[in-house]
Amino acid sequence: MRGAKCRADRRVDDYIKSLPSWQQEVCWQVRDLVHAADKDVSGTIKRTKLPREQAEVSDCGTGTRH
Repeated sequence: MRGAKCRADRRVDDYIKSLPSWQQEVCWQVRDLVHAADKDVSGTIKRTKLPREQAEVSDCGTGTRH
C-alpha cells in the first residue's frame, strides 16, 4: 500500500506486486484514489484471483490482467 491509509489485505498487495511495473503504478494510483475518496473501503480478493475494493454497498474491480 502506498499513500492512503486503508484496511489492507496482503493478498491484494501481493497481486499488485506481481504485475509489470507500469501496471503496478496504475493500480497503486487507483487504490489511493479510491481509499482517499472513502476511508471505509477495504481491499480483498473474492471468488477470483483479481482484487476488488469494496465498501458496504458497492465494489469496484480493477479488471487488471497480466
